[in-house]
Amino acid sequence: LEDCYQAYIQDRKLAKNTRSNYQTVIDTHLGAWKKKPMKRITRDMVEKRHQELSKVSPSSANKSMRVLRSLFNYANGKYEDAEGRGLFPDNPVQRLTHTKIWNGENRRNNTVNRTDLEPWFKSVMALSASKDEFQRTVGDYLQFVLLTGLRRREATSLKVSDVDFKEKSFTIFVTKNHKPLSLPMSDYTEKLLARRCEQTETEYVFHGSGDSGRLNDPRRLVKGIRETSEVDFTIHDLRRTFITLAESLDISAYALKRLVNHSPGGDVTAGYVRMDVERLRKPTQDINDYILRLAKVKKSADVLAVRNSQSTFG
Repeated sequence: LEDCYQAYIQDRKLAKNTRSNYQTVIDTHLGAWKKKPMKRITRDMVEKRHQELSKVSPSSANKSMRVLRSLFNYANGKYEDAEGRGLFPDNPVQRLTHTKIWNGENRRNNTVNRTDLEPWFKSVMALSASKDEFQRTVGDYLQFVLLTGLRRREATSLKVSDVDFKEKSFTIFVTKNHKPLSLPMSDYTEKLLARRCEQTETEYVFHGSGDSGRLNDPRRLVKGIRETSEVDFTIHDLRRTFITLAESLDISAYALKRLVNHSPGGDVTAGYVRMDVERLRKPTQDINDYILRLAKVKKSADVLAVRNSQSTFG
């Protein structure tokens, strides 16, 4: 199993976080099977291990079995017998599907309510106005995620060299679908990015103190914002909020998909629509204006007015 896994990650372009998650599954949840020939992993063994893992974490049990299913599918396509037939036509993880014993999972679908945007922004802007550089970085980062709809690691991957103030645009190269995404700045994010590019201490716009040079998961400060604003949210909820508010403005479906880097799927027409940065500029500005209006935030992105206020995160 371990040999198959090593071949799999060599052939697949997995994001760093995905690879780390897979490694945890192999080392921890399927560790006893790493040296086992895959032909000896039976349907009964899969069901039993899924039940054992489910007692600790139903979602982790499902995730582990999805990884195992992917490895068997990969092995069936890569390895074959003397007659050219795949070695694993019967994926043992199919037992969970056939018997309908996958654990039920409730997908989180939270957003920041419109009425919560004002206290949320107030708490976040207090960070941006802090005398502490790390707090300022996190405050600007959270505003940026909400106002762009970027995934959290897409935002933290942004480098100063990827920001073009002449064209008023920026490009994300580390994306989920591995395709570069160029987006326009709004009036607000232009000033925010200018502030970050001037203050950053590394090549990344949102810098951190770790070896990578970029901001990592700022859990402590996010927890503090939840407490001071009384708004329960995760960083990914900010992306959902952006999409939800954009959709409420009747932004073109094609434009919205491009803004959040979603695949057009089976939409043939979308394949013919070219969405360059300028085509996205007005939708971007409209969405940002709407969010800031709901939050009762001035469009200037000027945090100096509250810099002298006492930070609750000091």
